Amino acid sequence: MTCFDDYITIAENLSPSRSGLYATDLPGIDTDMLDSIARDDSGDYEDIFPTLYKRAYKNLVSDFSKNIADKFYVDMKIISRETSSFKVDANTGSSLAGMTLEFTLPRYAKLHIISVQVKSLQAYTTPGFELKLYEDDEDGELLDTISQDISIGKNTINIDTDYEVNKLFIAYNPATYSLYQTENKLYASPYDYFDTVTCDFCFHNGDYRGSFTQVNGGGLNVKYLVYCSAEKFVCDNIKLFERALLYKIGHEITVERRLGERLSRFTIMTKERWDELETFYKDTYQLNLMNTVNQSNIPEDQVCFSCKNTTRVESYLP
Repeated sequence: MTCFDDYITIAENLSPSRSGLYATDLPGIDTDMLDSIARDDSGDYEDIFPTLYKRAYKNLVSDFSKNIADKFYVDMKIISRETSSFKVDANTGSSLAGMTLEFTLPRYAKLHIISVQVKSLQAYTTPGFELKLYEDDEDGELLDTISQDISIGKNTINIDTDYEVNKLFIAYNPATYSLYQTENKLYASPYDYFDTVTCDFCFHNGDYRGSFTQVNGGGLNVKYLVYCSAEKFVCDNIKLFERALLYKIGHEITVERRLGERLSRFTIMTKERWDELETFYKDTYQLNLMNTVNQSNIPEDQVCFSCKNTTRVESYLP
């Protein structure tokens, strides 16, 4: 995720970091040591560090999510659904068509597009069928362009991408591609909004809503998920996690040393020292992480982070 890009780097003389923190600030860590655990004899710290760094921030987010559960009801899933059913008529329009998904997202929620299904009257190969994803509408920011070969009949285009926008327009050009029209899919529900998704019942006190709309005859069946993201919380508050992330990098380096296959003067001659460092980094990381978790107050999002009530019992002796 881009919020972690260059937040902590290897060393100041190699690449400045956004945080001012560097892996070589850690005791026992230097570029020679990173070279020693690269995964082949031709590798160096530039090959191994990106892997260790990614592992560190992914595990940090996962550990935060697990530990915050003691304080908050973390509602990871808000709603998931498919939007459309295919009709028998072809879409013969000339303006951009497709599907608009609109939500009032909680502060730390994301819209994840899993896939888009189309039903085509023709095959399209090289360069294939093209989807465009915009914020708001076709005049908004172009977020993604996705191309894929499709055949006659139903095809699934995997997207697997998060979007942090309240309104997303997924579009194609019906003057270029011949697809069947779509209509909103019907779901059994105790609510009256059978042809839309209305999320009042999913969110806190009805302040958050959602809907999807067929645009110019549609043509797309979108499979999506709206979910609460621990990673978004960490990213938006990354300053609070910088020390934990630094020591998690140290821990991942020592784990790689334990499990890696390369033998060198570092891995043979300093085993006891590496064991000591691994324990030190693990304990210091957990201490920094728990300090951040214990001090976390999240009043800005009571949907994704609903506070657990605690009861205090006091005994009075006669």
